[in-house]
Amino acid sequence: MKLLPVVSLTLALAAIGGSTRIQTADAQNATPHSGKSGTKIHGRFLGVTHPGHSLFSPAPHAHKVIVPFHPLLHNKALTMKEYEALKNKNGHSLSARNGRDAAFSENSFSPLASPSSSNGFLYTGAGLNQNQAGGSYPSDCSLAVGPSYAVEPSNSVVAIYSKTLTDSTASLTQLSITDANTFMNWPAVQGVDPNGNANYSGAFDPRVVYDERGKRFIVTYDAFPYVDANGVYHSPMLLAISQSSDPTGAWDTYNVDVAASITTDPINNPTPFLDFPNLGIDDSNIYITADVLGTYYQGATLLVLNRTEFESGVPNGNIWTGLNGTLTPPFVRTAGTNNSSYFVFSQPYSTAVGMYALTGGTNPVLSTAYSITVPYYEIPPNATQPGGATLDTLDARFQDKIVQVGDSVYAVHSVSSNNFPTVRAYELDGYQETLKQTIDCYRTATSDDFNPSITVNDIGSVAINWNCTDIGTRTSPLTTFETIAVATLSGKKPWVAHTKGKIVAGSASDRARYNFRNGDYSMLVLDPTNPLVAWGVNMNTADYFVWQNYIFGFKLTK
Repeated sequence: MKLLPVVSLTLALAAIGGSTRIQTADAQNATPHSGKSGTKIHGRFLGVTHPGHSLFSPAPHAHKVIVPFHPLLHNKALTMKEYEALKNKNGHSLSARNGRDAAFSENSFSPLASPSSSNGFLYTGAGLNQNQAGGSYPSDCSLAVGPSYAVEPSNSVVAIYSKTLTDSTASLTQLSITDANTFMNWPAVQGVDPNGNANYSGAFDPRVVYDERGKRFIVTYDAFPYVDANGVYHSPMLLAISQSSDPTGAWDTYNVDVAASITTDPINNPTPFLDFPNLGIDDSNIYITADVLGTYYQGATLLVLNRTEFESGVPNGNIWTGLNGTLTPPFVRTAGTNNSSYFVFSQPYSTAVGMYALTGGTNPVLSTAYSITVPYYEIPPNATQPGGATLDTLDARFQDKIVQVGDSVYAVHSVSSNNFPTVRAYELDGYQETLKQTIDCYRTATSDDFNPSITVNDIGSVAINWNCTDIGTRTSPLTTFETIAVATLSGKKPWVAHTKGKIVAGSASDRARYNFRNGDYSMLVLDPTNPLVAWGVNMNTADYFVWQNYIFGFKLTK
């Protein structure tokens, strides 16, 4: 395979060898845990250190970005017509709704109580909103929590909070809001193209983690690709890392031009770009995954950065291309057998969840794809609100990072169950390649439940955060607009679900939305000072077409 030479000033890359691409249909027949090393990234990341306080302005001028969604099915990009046909194939109107099977009722939560200390909530409050983001949408909210601070990146803006936590109370106080391009040290306009037109390359699709090992916050943003005045194509990935657990202090920022790595078919797909990036971490490495789109979908890519080197200011790593997607990385609390870290991808219209195992620590080797058998699932229909407006529930991908405790992999996505969008959680054994347990969670027998995220502590206490709507049935209509819901699962087998409550309930203003992008992901994380406390972020609608993030902290069920 002939590769383009590296022309980026930001990162000199060696030729990309990559792992052999395994088509979804072949995944079950692949030999598990055999694989290849990625190609070593050589050269220099362009990095700049900023004293933290110079970054933060109380009144940022955020650049507006509108981020399209690119649906996928079995390593094929779907047109919006194909996507909507799959989501509407069984109908989802009020007259077609008869509710889920009665057998599912033990996993439903109705009514959802408002958050209070009596049901384990320690904090609820407003985060960033669409006006602060310069009109950008969707929210693409993200959250990381450290010992004394929290960081909330969203499309176009980054907020930083101070944090307090006791056994009975918690609080966040917003300290700053910063334009994302400023925060990432990335000018939104990158010169001009060969015709002299300005190149807009604003930051979007943020992710953030707090590294408890290195005591650092790590933020990533994708940036729109562009062609410079010399006709050279660029596809930037932006990274920032705090120099301590204090995000108001100094940060190191990096931009990595991955164009030379992902341009594996320069004739038929000369300008691929990254979409839906995700961020994970373990003892040895930082993981960034993304879909590679362009003229056609050419699979997922995985960038593996040596964690210690990255946090010491000398980033280095490996890269794989042509993987199954959408690929979701792990937040590894403890490594699996053979020091394994596991990555998952969905395979809707089948009984399989796909997985890769990465071993080798700082000398990583990625296995070929293999599958774990789970209950059958399909792409979920859109969520319906009173009045007929719908919200996109995406394509059954795992939207936020998974969580790994040993060989147990905890993952959640929205699937179609009885033709309702339904939150389905799994505990998978990545080494034995088995399903340990699964559960469907939803608010009522007629609710639409979607946009989930998950976290778990070392004793197996699980929390799930998602959105839901409910229009009831033809004979018993309901008027539940978009609501943010939270539930916990006890750390036992089989799981027992416990309702925690609703963070915020939607209003009639939501009915103005039709097939609106609700936000491509929510997030849940553990507090690093108390593993029985989780923090979450999700979005809702404050008014017509204006999203509002909400942040909340609560106790897990033991």
